[in-house]
Amino acid sequence: MTAVKHGPTRSWRVLLPALAAGVLLRLAFIAWTTPLHLAEDEARFWDLAGTRMAGTAFLPPLYPWYLALLRSLAHDDILTVRILQAVVSVASIALIFLLAERHAGHGEGAVPAWLAACWPTLVYYDGRLRSESIVILLLLAFAALWSAAPAGAGWRLLCAGAVLG
Repeated sequence: MTAVKHGPTRSWRVLLPALAAGVLLRLAFIAWTTPLHLAEDEARFWDLAGTRMAGTAFLPPLYPWYLALLRSLAHDDILTVRILQAVVSVASIALIFLLAERHAGHGEGAVPAWLAACWPTLVYYDGRLRSESIVILLLLAFAALWSAAPAGAGWRLLCAGAVLG
């Protein structure tokens, strides 16, 4: 009788197909919706990311800066920015897997990871120029850091607070 492995190798074997599916679904959505007609919010974010971001007091504070970074990496190409954002947002799937494994037990992260990879709303927001994808990622990062902090690990709590701003 062989013991069941619950180590990092098994976790990656379970997580990688969900991550691959998440990337493929997001890229398929981007391909399906290209060329993109920017919605009002998306056009505003795109313009703000290319300017000095004046008048952003009523908008999510981080997203225009994040979008400006992606624009600089993509040389102002909307399609490339959408692909970069979709690839970065796949980290949400890994964080959901991690949180499920941590709180529900080993072997319990696969279903939540697959749900996150295939959930239509997440695929939509990750493939559009919307702030929701980075907000979801930051909230999941906060939850992962906060729940991993053992007693006396103030640096993790400090990092969790910094993630929220």
